[in-house]
Amino acid sequence: MSLDVKSISGYPGESITFDFSEDFSKISPNDTEVLMTEPVSVVGSVENIGEGVYEVTAIVKAKWLTECGRCLSKIAVPVKTRLCERFAKNPEDDDDSYIYSSEDALDLNLFVRDGLLLALPSQVICAPSCRGFCQICGQNLNINPHCSCEGKSASDPRLSALSALLNDDDEEV
Repeated sequence: MSLDVKSISGYPGESITFDFSEDFSKISPNDTEVLMTEPVSVVGSVENIGEGVYEVTAIVKAKWLTECGRCLSKIAVPVKTRLCERFAKNPEDDDDSYIYSSEDALDLNLFVRDGLLLALPSQVICAPSCRGFCQICGQNLNINPHCSCEGKSASDPRLSALSALLNDDDEEV
């Protein structure tokens, strides 16, 4: 995803708009674990703020294919984020700008990739009513809500000695 900035390169204060739609595997070919169900949409503008520095503002939209955190069902999650970063040809040591090498174009792939990855939620649930798996037998409770383990203790039998200690402490109080 290359953005041509020839028309504003010598004119501080000038800006241009852009609108891209790109497959995420082309934006980030090494991120095989992150799957998008449709092309990533990037709409925004770039402004020449002088001294070889450009400020890029964009809204990025995508649909991320992931698993439910409770039942492991596949789910497509819409992701939308607003990004604003600077691109500099020769940034200072303490500057966190993206670096560009071509006078005529900015490579937005890393910019879009970083923004999308930071916008992904850490855990997704397919529905508020998702019941997940039985803690004892592992059966999907969304498919069969009444498993044969209902009412049984989910504690590990190897920890029964600790349960006895906990019960003894309750009696002393």
